[in-house]
Amino acid sequence: MDLRGFLSLYVFLVCVGGLMTGCSHKPETFGPPETIGESFSREGLAPLEDRWWESFEDPQLNALVEQALEENFSLQTAWARLAQFEALRKRARSSLFPTLSASAGADYTEQINAGNSNLEGESWDFSLNAAYEVDLWGKLRSRNDAAKLDLLAEEETLKTAAITVSAAVASTWYQLQEQYTQLEVLNNQIKINEDTLNLIETRFRRGQSDSTDVLQQRRLAEQRRGERENVRSRIEVLENALAILIARDPVQETFQNTGLLTALPPLPQTGIPVDLVRRRPDVRSAFFAVQAADLRVAAAIADRYPTLRLTASGRTTGDSASDLFDSWLVNLAAGLTAPIIDGGQRKSELERTRAVVAAEYNTFARILLEALQEVENALEQEFRQERFIESLEKQLELARATTQQTGARYLRGAETYLQVLSAQQTEQALERTLLGARQDLIGFRIDLNRALAGGWEMTPPTAYPDYKDYLSNFPMDTLDSE
Repeated sequence: MDLRGFLSLYVFLVCVGGLMTGCSHKPETFGPPETIGESFSREGLAPLEDRWWESFEDPQLNALVEQALEENFSLQTAWARLAQFEALRKRARSSLFPTLSASAGADYTEQINAGNSNLEGESWDFSLNAAYEVDLWGKLRSRNDAAKLDLLAEEETLKTAAITVSAAVASTWYQLQEQYTQLEVLNNQIKINEDTLNLIETRFRRGQSDSTDVLQQRRLAEQRRGERENVRSRIEVLENALAILIARDPVQETFQNTGLLTALPPLPQTGIPVDLVRRRPDVRSAFFAVQAADLRVAAAIADRYPTLRLTASGRTTGDSASDLFDSWLVNLAAGLTAPIIDGGQRKSELERTRAVVAAEYNTFARILLEALQEVENALEQEFRQERFIESLEKQLELARATTQQTGARYLRGAETYLQVLSAQQTEQALERTLLGARQDLIGFRIDLNRALAGGWEMTPPTAYPDYKDYLSNFPMDTLDSE
């Protein structure tokens, strides 16, 4: 075929391709399910910040979160996965361009016959080979676009991981501070119980109290000592968890006891539910996954149509290196390959990709509705928790007054010690319940921020660590080199 014939065939195939493309799959434009409402149940006034933890104005928390975002091993894994998807995107993109390869060789021949006469010769060879698949039906473009969307989805997954880590650090930090405060409260309660025990023992020695009063007060003091050990255990567990989040040795790391729980900042603006769709990285990731799966349906459909491949090669030979490029043999070819019988392989792949789209879309819808649920849950829990704390504060005020009055009446002989003990137990229990309720309130605000967070710009690692040097610190059995 001459060049004119080759070009005529190419134009014909492209025109046919343009006509048949109308029969191919067109990617869908997906949107959120129609069940989304127009607003959330409550709305704050404060601007919603991406780096939401800074709204707590806690320098210790800020430092811990920043350290976790830089060094947390789960985030390092997410960065490595993102690098993998970037490489996959580049590999998919490479199919849109021609390939070019070169080969070279040299031969030397020497023949020795019976008469001792030699025949010597050498030959040199060099060739270039180019190939290009014409994307008639958009198969390669669909695969490339799907890889781009996979990369976008993984970027959003990284942001989701960062939000999860930051929320875990904040939650663990304030749980730890609450337990530190619980320990201080218990120490104070134990001292009060011991002072009360000394008073009752004195009254008992004077015949003013019964031995049962002494035993009951001893039991209360011992109960608080046992609870103190439980709090110390929880402190140790929380310190270990926080150390792991910031990628530190839990045996060596220590944390500061600030002695207080932070006051809640103003309620952030929740916006409208549709904004949450555009903002939350896990929702965006699921959305990109649906689009990528749909593009793979287009690629599966296009794979059932003929494939046009253009090739070109040039070859030169010579008896020496100096005359290697004096003459060239050039070959141009176009090959059309169409599937006829493949045992249903392409049809099955098409069915599989369509099922993947359905699965990904349902996953997207579930994640979206769960995101709305998380926001609503956090809003409602915070609102009710504030009312609960107000009630606890009133109960504690009444319990303290009751303890004072029953104590005074007991000393005058107007009350039995059972009423004093009951009032004291109620007051001390309310003190600790109130601390836990305040920490829960902070936890609900952290949940709300996590549910509303949309991610922020992060700096990728400059280099991956040398894992061989790292693993050399751990002498373990390895495979025998033999």
